[in-house]
Amino acid sequence: MALHDHRRRVHRRRAHIRIPDGSRRDDRPVGSAGDRRGERQLLFGGERWGIRTDFASSRIVNTFVYSNTGFYGGGLYVYSGAPAFTKVPAWNNRASRGGGFFIDNNASVTLSSDNAGFDGIVAFNSVSEWGGDICVDEPSATVSGLRLYWNTAYQNGGGVFLNYLYPSIKVTFLLNDISFNTAVIGVGGGVGSRHTQNLLMALNLINANTAGTTYASGSSGGVYMENSAGLLSLNYINNNVVTGTNGIGGGAYITGTSDGLALEHNTVQSNSATSTGGGLELAMGAVARVDANLIVSNTARAVPGVSIDEAGAVTFTNNIVAHNIGWPSYPGGLQVYGTAARVVNNTIADNSRLGIYLQDVNGAVVANNIVYGHLTGIDLADQPAFVLDYNDVYANIITSTNYVGVSPGSHDVSVDPSFVGSGDLFSYYHLQPTTPLIPTSSPAWAPPDDIDGQVRVACNTPGADQIPCRYLALPEVQR
Repeated sequence: MALHDHRRRVHRRRAHIRIPDGSRRDDRPVGSAGDRRGERQLLFGGERWGIRTDFASSRIVNTFVYSNTGFYGGGLYVYSGAPAFTKVPAWNNRASRGGGFFIDNNASVTLSSDNAGFDGIVAFNSVSEWGGDICVDEPSATVSGLRLYWNTAYQNGGGVFLNYLYPSIKVTFLLNDISFNTAVIGVGGGVGSRHTQNLLMALNLINANTAGTTYASGSSGGVYMENSAGLLSLNYINNNVVTGTNGIGGGAYITGTSDGLALEHNTVQSNSATSTGGGLELAMGAVARVDANLIVSNTARAVPGVSIDEAGAVTFTNNIVAHNIGWPSYPGGLQVYGTAARVVNNTIADNSRLGIYLQDVNGAVVANNIVYGHLTGIDLADQPAFVLDYNDVYANIITSTNYVGVSPGSHDVSVDPSFVGSGDLFSYYHLQPTTPLIPTSSPAWAPPDDIDGQVRVACNTPGADQIPCRYLALPEVQR
């Protein structure tokens, strides 16, 4: 519904509205007592914030919060309580933290829109510190169905910033479009999280965000997770950029030692970093399970696919890492450095120069993978004690053995895996039923299911895709 088409139905109210403890528990739009039910409110030009609620459980609907300024929460500031905001677009508000919305002090807040129109857009907000659009600082929150566009944070979290949310505090982001946001000198062009311990982020589009536009070493154009735990699942993390001379983690950057972060079934595509981790970077003690993701068509100077660099306990399984392009002297698919990672049952194919690069990987496991279509398949820079076995390393053309600095594992093979070879990149790197790789990998190392959720069986196939067993027909016995 375009605002200029319905001027007669808009109640214009300048400056701010404050809701004290216990007030406005009905469904009326917030505003003066004479407001008519169902009208759209327009709150504009406030010098502190557009709306503030304190210990309230109001339901606020059909309110357009425009061009307000506050220290925390330019458009809307929630202090404790359990309010719900539906169809509350916030545009062109400014603050130190939380340009559109700032949620604070153990509040339990719902922000939502139930349609794809104007009501779900939160745009053009800006902050000098964190959370160009939404900053969540110590409360629980559910954010769904919003479109967070063209917001700017000078420091961290161009679209969203989550800060110090403990295990008892759950934050949920579902079905949002977080696009075209910027973190100017900091981290997380789309989403930034620091010490968030109970996060569910699923089914979101995180697209075309930028970090580090005027700084030498920004991190993560799309998603930045520091000491955070929870689940990121079924998100599309696409077309994000981290700039500066040492930009790290174009799609996502995971750092810190918090246990329990899982990245599952995400598409990480066409992101870019000026340094490493065009698709994904895990570093500085990061503890994570990365399973069943499609990480394709990303770019970076070094390691355009996935970089695991001095991380903690990382399990990397069932992923397709393909068509990532970087400078010709650097690994293209996966780099593991200074980390005892478990790299099992992945398909790493057709990346620039090098499929898997390993250095200082004492205790690591590299098993059951397909490494296909590079100049070099697997390159080991030193001689650590680690497991390398049951991989299919094929069509890597710089050497006849597909390996540099290491010999094939005792059960490694080098055969054409027989990819489907058609459709999108997810379908392309599935296996044909006639693949010669049945069974050539170890069920001892295999995860319980494959990239499609299909249960793996005793005749486990290498790579992300499991093909059902084939059984030989027994001859009939004549009686």
